[in-house]
Amino acid sequence: MGPSKKKMCIPPRYVVDDRGRAIVLGDFHSHPWSPSSMSPTDRFAAMQIWSIRIQFDRACTITKLVPNLGSEQPGEVYLRQRNRWKLVGIIKNEDKGLGFVTAVDG
Repeated sequence: MGPSKKKMCIPPRYVVDDRGRAIVLGDFHSHPWSPSSMSPTDRFAAMQIWSIRIQFDRACTITKLVPNLGSEQPGEVYLRQRNRWKLVGIIKNEDKGLGFVTAVDG
């Protein structure tokens, strides 16, 4: 039986370290199947406990989400192409709660 395609990624909400307080600033992880784009659940505002999320899959498709929560600036969704980040979608301020992506031309 191969890997499950149901996403079960649960990032830590806090880290206990005797050396001091740690803050989760980003999420970087992979999925062992392809394609594996960011699901609607991945983009929900309630799931954004970091300021950036990088996700990649078995085919080396790399996606970046910058939610820009608490800001008037729209969230941004990028796809890595030819060694550059290409803006492929925005999450308008009114759509941040559900993480609805509006495609960007070009």
